Amino acid sequence: MIFGEEQDAGKEDEELVNEPKEAPLLLEDRGQATIDELVEIKLGSPEEPKITYVSKSLSNSEMKEYVAYLSDYKDVFGWSYKEMPGLDLKVATHKLAVDPSKRPVKQAQRRFHSDLAAKIELEIYKLQATNFIHEVKYPT
Repeated sequence: MIFGEEQDAGKEDEELVNEPKEAPLLLEDRGQATIDELVEIKLGSPEEPKITYVSKSLSNSEMKEYVAYLSDYKDVFGWSYKEMPGLDLKVATHKLAVDPSKRPVKQAQRRFHSDLAAKIELEIYKLQATNFIHEVKYPT
C-alpha cells in the first residue's frame, strides 16, 4: 500500500462520521409540540404574586431546585414597567415604516368579546399608567 492511499482511506472514514444522520420518525412525522407545557409559579406575595412559568417536564427535584434558584434571584427581574426606568426607547418603541407619499387607509374598528375586552383595557391602563404607551390622535 502506498502512503498517500492510506491517508485517503482515513479521510473517507472521517467523512462518513461527519455525515448528518436522519431525524428519528418520532420527531419527523408525529406532529409533536416543540414547546413544553408550562406550570405557573408565584415567586412573590399574594399582593404581588410575581408570576413566572417553568417546564412541566421537570422532575420534582429539578423543579424544587429551579424554584429555589428563581426565588433567590427574583429581585433581578423586571416584573413591571415601573421597574425598568432605564429601558432604551430604541428597543421599546414601535415605529411603522410607512411611505409618506401613500394615502392612509382607514380600517373598521375591531370588536372583541366582552371578557377579552376587559382584560385588554386593564393591560392598556397598566401600560398608560407607567408611561410606556400613550394615546396618539390622528385627523380622520
